Amino acid sequence: MSTSEIEKVLTVLRGIGARDAYLATKYMNQEKYVQHNPHAAEGVDGLKEYISQFPRENHHLKVVRAFQDGPFVFTQEEGLILGQNVFFDIFRLKDGLIVEHWVFSAQGAPPNESGHT
Repeated sequence: MSTSEIEKVLTVLRGIGARDAYLATKYMNQEKYVQHNPHAAEGVDGLKEYISQFPRENHHLKVVRAFQDGPFVFTQEEGLILGQNVFFDIFRLKDGLIVEHWVFSAQGAPPNESGHT
């Protein structure tokens, strides 16, 4: 049974949450990966270096939702990474590997009147 593209992205996020650079880059195209995170250097090596900067304690990540539209997988996460606690990621896959990644992170907003954040 092959690994779905959503499962590949969830593996990446597990690796990021665990500070495991190997797991975080397991399904990335090692030669053609483009990182659109302004805090990380380009490519797989840039992502590995960025992950190495995460503190060992008070560091966690929980996926709230993930869905796919064609070659794109979109995720929303909650957690605590470098002072941020709300994350939205978009991954583009080609030939079964992740070739691009965009991320937005922010401090969480308080719930609105209906309890939604």
